[in-house]
Amino acid sequence: MQAQPEAEPRDLFLSISVALIVWFLVANSLSSLLIDPLLRDSSLLTQSRYSITRDALDTISNDGKISIVGMGSSMAFKALDGKCIGDKLGDDVLVYNLAQPKSRAYTDMLHIPRLVNSTPEIVMIEIGPNILGNTSTNDEEYIELRFTLDTMKQDSSDLGGWVDIIGPEHREWVALNEIERMKFRQEYVPESIEELLVRLVDDEKTMGEIRTEAQMYGWVPSTDSETWSDYLQLPIFPPDRYGFDGMSGEEREEYNITTMMKTGGWRPAYHSSQAHAALDYEISTLLKNDIQVIIVGFPHHPTALTYVEAGRWNGFNETISKYSQWPGVTIFDQTWESGWEDEHFYDRNHLDDEGRIEFCHRIAPVIEQVLNTTDEPIHFDLDPTQPIQVQAQTGISAPKLLVIAIDTEAGSRCRELPTDSSAEAVARCIYGIFGQERAGIIEMMDAADEVGVQLSFFLDIMEVFEHSNHIVEVMQYIDSRGHDVQLLMLPSRVNSTSWVDIQNTEQWDESGAIKDTYMNCWTQETADYWFSKSMEIFDEAGVKRPIAFRGGGYRYCDTIIRAMDKYDMTQSYNYKLFSSGRQNFSYGYLQNFEWENGVMEFPVTYVVGEDGFLRDDSRIDDRTWSLPIDETFERFFAEQSSTRVMTMILHSFSFLSLNESGKYYLEDEAKLDSFRDFLNNFPSEYQIVSATELQEYIDAGTITSELTLSLELISHECQR
Repeated sequence: MQAQPEAEPRDLFLSISVALIVWFLVANSLSSLLIDPLLRDSSLLTQSRYSITRDALDTISNDGKISIVGMGSSMAFKALDGKCIGDKLGDDVLVYNLAQPKSRAYTDMLHIPRLVNSTPEIVMIEIGPNILGNTSTNDEEYIELRFTLDTMKQDSSDLGGWVDIIGPEHREWVALNEIERMKFRQEYVPESIEELLVRLVDDEKTMGEIRTEAQMYGWVPSTDSETWSDYLQLPIFPPDRYGFDGMSGEEREEYNITTMMKTGGWRPAYHSSQAHAALDYEISTLLKNDIQVIIVGFPHHPTALTYVEAGRWNGFNETISKYSQWPGVTIFDQTWESGWEDEHFYDRNHLDDEGRIEFCHRIAPVIEQVLNTTDEPIHFDLDPTQPIQVQAQTGISAPKLLVIAIDTEAGSRCRELPTDSSAEAVARCIYGIFGQERAGIIEMMDAADEVGVQLSFFLDIMEVFEHSNHIVEVMQYIDSRGHDVQLLMLPSRVNSTSWVDIQNTEQWDESGAIKDTYMNCWTQETADYWFSKSMEIFDEAGVKRPIAFRGGGYRYCDTIIRAMDKYDMTQSYNYKLFSSGRQNFSYGYLQNFEWENGVMEFPVTYVVGEDGFLRDDSRIDDRTWSLPIDETFERFFAEQSSTRVMTMILHSFSFLSLNESGKYYLEDEAKLDSFRDFLNNFPSEYQIVSATELQEYIDAGTITSELTLSLELISHECQR
């Protein structure tokens, strides 16, 4: 018998590859067939509506009608009755409500490429004071659900500019290829199998079966059912009896004096937030594809609006104003409109059945008017990232601004032992991580995001040489959260090994720089070298170059300010009245002034006490959190807000305490709570801005300097 030839390795490899591909395709198809019906009937999700968007957009692309699509949060979801609006516009128009509870532009943006391909005539996008900002840790569970659920149902045609807006902390929840999509789908398979087995062996109906039979809120019909298209226009809303209509008089009175006031707590960002980046992308992409956009501001209960202090929602107003200037955008803002009564509301910021009818009557004529222009090309060619410019206004006083400047560093007090790693030092003094507890920069940003303000983190760039990529990751994380990364330098943090490496580079040799850890003694060549090196680190990290600078120990001199100007840095935060002998130059109690080369100096803020005296302990810092804000701040501004910008000095470890050994540790969350209370109770008369936002006021001439000083005055600062 003739022996069979052995299989060649190449043939074996091909056979295994084919088998794997076949298995992949079969497993992929089976997982979708298994989990999709259970996602819709709320067996796997309490809110099955989250699973509909891709299928809905595919339906819209084939409806053969004039299509209007509404996107947004639960406010949009509970306000849009597409059937009512469509009936007013004619038989050839279909109005779809694709809004999702708790959604925002940051989650909706994932659907923009497919939305464009579905070619609607108009897209309605919600903008509100509650969703103009960055996501916080409280949103993480929802973000994970939406990102995984939405992207596992996508394909390569859904990828677009939104990918670049996703924060690095959320990237693991986004499937960008078929392998990642299948992985997410497979996570639902065990629960799906369990649900089907229960249905086989148990006589009692599962919750999914009950919701399906009753067609309850949260249930979604299948795409091939007769009710699918109707559902996309008029979804199932929660019954009004679960809102105001079902409350007793006592319950309603309690609601009015407690929950109603929460509306006044929102502080929307003016621009540059995560939400603004997503909105810029959404709106500009639609306009570039000649799809008209109606920006909708939904109504709030009139009693809730009484809790909104004057000026607190200016970020919302200015955002609406920005988009109103874009061609192809129509504004339909009901936030401040009259005529909304108690009977229209389900709760403080959602409409009920009567409210939807009223909203239908109000928006239908606006849509009809926009439809008359849909045949005209939009010609959108604006830069969507262009920030709102703050215009100086004659006869109107400048705003009273506070910059919260946070020195972000991990020094020797962050190591319990000299042998502790860089990662441990950064974790303790920057992230505030101690065991299972944490109170650091993440919590600072979360607290700021809750009220819609931006912080300025002055990051010690010199620690890149000690902590390497750990510091770069801090830069990138802060930037991804939409807060400022500005420049701090502590040359003493460069260790001896790094100094050897630096001095052996061609860049150092050619610069003419001199090794010196005292910044106030730097030659011009040394200053130029370090500012050039700092910009290089920012560029390599992919973080926008800084415009503001503070020296370690508030050490600075003329060469520093000249180097700042050379690298387009415009704000110095160094002049300190009580400098503990570290600064030779003093001009007394100064507010913002300008150096002769145009760099603006924002001195460390001290506030005159009630007795009229200044003291070292009257600095604006974490001690201010417990002081009466109005009284303290007014003694500083004294009707001179155009030349007075207040700065609050904090550190990344401001929530920590020192133990007997002089090392930082997390005692409790009392300091974090004080900071959060300070932000939440910040009077609307004052405004917290980042250094980047402050620059807009400077450029507009709203914030000016007290006087201009010669750099010669700080040319003799060197002392060791």
